[in-house]
Amino acid sequence: MIKMLWPIIRSEWFRRVELQKLMNLTARAFGKPARRLWTLPAGKALQVYAEYTRDNLKQAPTDELILKMNDEAFRMGRRLRRVFCLRTQADVECLTVELYRHIGITLEGHLPGQLCFRECFFSRYYTPAICLAASALDEGIMRGLMGGGGRLCFHQRITDGAPCCQATMEESPPASLNRAAGALNRCEAALRSTRRGAFVVKRRKNL
Repeated sequence: MIKMLWPIIRSEWFRRVELQKLMNLTARAFGKPARRLWTLPAGKALQVYAEYTRDNLKQAPTDELILKMNDEAFRMGRRLRRVFCLRTQADVECLTVELYRHIGITLEGHLPGQLCFRECFFSRYYTPAICLAASALDEGIMRGLMGGGGRLCFHQRITDGAPCCQATMEESPPASLNRAAGALNRCEAALRSTRRGAFVVKRRKNL
């Protein structure tokens, strides 16, 4: 079904609109004005977004901010699931791959399941800590596209020097707000550790 809509999904118009909506939801989470992206060339628009997120995540973000980012992104994923009437796992995976292609990321894998991010435009702008915080957006969008709960666990990241990012999107019920307390601090502690563990951003129960 989703492949019948390729002309729309792969259009320049769709790329511009969805990137602007990504900027808008990110700005809402930050409580800051959004930047105008939809009128910019593709490369410049991605650069502006990368710098915007980087600059707003330089200071250690709070758990509350991480949850806001996750929830805003979840709403975007849920909207796209409804707009494109996603009903099968194959449809979810196809649309997710195309969405990531629009933002300079080559994604392979299954939802839920193992994921490989082979190329990432943002890796040239993000530090490991900023990449970790920004992955709350990845998890939120994927949860929305899948239609509910789930958690995204990264096992390696390009920003840590790995050749690609490896992650697992686990299908599970959404976590409550109180279970999310301290999530960022635990992730930051994991970054300082010499071991490469699974990084998990927890989120509160869907509204």
